[in-house]
Amino acid sequence: MKRILVIGGNGSGKTTFARLLSKKLNVPLIHLDKISRTDNWQRVDSDIFYNRLNEIFSTDSWIIDGNDIHTLPVRLKECDTVFYFDFNTVACLIGVIKRTIKYYGKHRDDVGGENNIEKFDKSKIAFF
Repeated sequence: MKRILVIGGNGSGKTTFARLLSKKLNVPLIHLDKISRTDNWQRVDSDIFYNRLNEIFSTDSWIIDGNDIHTLPVRLKECDTVFYFDFNTVACLIGVIKRTIKYYGKHRDDVGGENNIEKFDKSKIAFF
């Protein structure tokens, strides 16, 4: 267990679990939202994102948490362990609401882009 994916629905607890696992195993933790996002919640160019992933894959051990359906096949080929958080929609929605309240008006350390502040607006409602 040296190359680990933590995947599942938004609000399912992936990041919380990945942080604890990273500390327990002393394995570096990489958040997909940190390497895939830039300011204003925009996605980085796909070439930049894949280059970042390839840099991670070139190392011996890592934990990657997050969702990105486009890179899942590549990440699955590179990992040796997968933790899949399969919770129902209501549980995940509650997790997202709790996270939004906890970090409201703040920047989360698991998201790239310095001005990506947790907020509740039209885009969050659309997300729900």
